[in-house]
Amino acid sequence: MTRFEREIWGISGGDSISAMDRPIGRVRISICYDAEFPLIARAQAKAGAQIILAPSATDTMQGYWRVRIGAQARALENQCYVVQAPTVGRAPWLPALDENFGAAAIFGPRDGDAPDDGVFAIGVSNHPQWVFADIVLSDVDNWRNRGTVLPFRH
Repeated sequence: MTRFEREIWGISGGDSISAMDRPIGRVRISICYDAEFPLIARAQAKAGAQIILAPSATDTMQGYWRVRIGAQARALENQCYVVQAPTVGRAPWLPALDENFGAAAIFGPRDGDAPDDGVFAIGVSNHPQWVFADIVLSDVDNWRNRGTVLPFRH
């Protein structure tokens, strides 16, 4: 939990990793701040995650960049797809989410046929929108077993 969530709202974190095996693949979720911590995503990847969803709500561009850099790092470290889905724009009806910043994106490791920067798709900052990319789940196995680097083995 963020400082705000702990100190103001009194929320505490959980102690387990939940999983969803969906028709689109093995999906795990790292909500916002979670994406900034490598051990959470590593546990998800070891449990078979092919796609990690990273929904977020950040009220500064600094917050957005922390989650984005975390999401990109988690894709690199765990050789999987990470989908960042931030809330954007003003939400005057909800004081905790009064204004949000970010851009939706789909990241992967910089390996094999993946884009050199690992960005499969990215939206325009601070504009509500959908982003799309072709995700090939067999690439996750290829990255993890035959990639240029092998973080699970080394």
